[in-house]
Amino acid sequence: MISWWLLPLFAGLGVAATAGPLGSLVVWRRMAFFGDTLAHGALLGITLGILLDLNLTLALVFSCSVLALILLQLDKYTGIASDT
Repeated sequence: MISWWLLPLFAGLGVAATAGPLGSLVVWRRMAFFGDTLAHGALLGITLGILLDLNLTLALVFSCSVLALILLQLDKYTGIASDT
């Protein structure tokens, strides 16, 4: 039987292994503003999911996808750098 603390340990290691390289990629590509906005979009998705009694995962994915599309369009059509 797996000890009670192994599952959270593996989950934390998985998040660290994923978030570390992705965070470095965002900084290297000068997309810090993009990453920050998506993080706040995730909070918006969770909040809307709770308030509207929706599936939290779907609300999170939907809100982050919509914000990502908006940000990509803004980056394409404006002269504002993505790290400002």
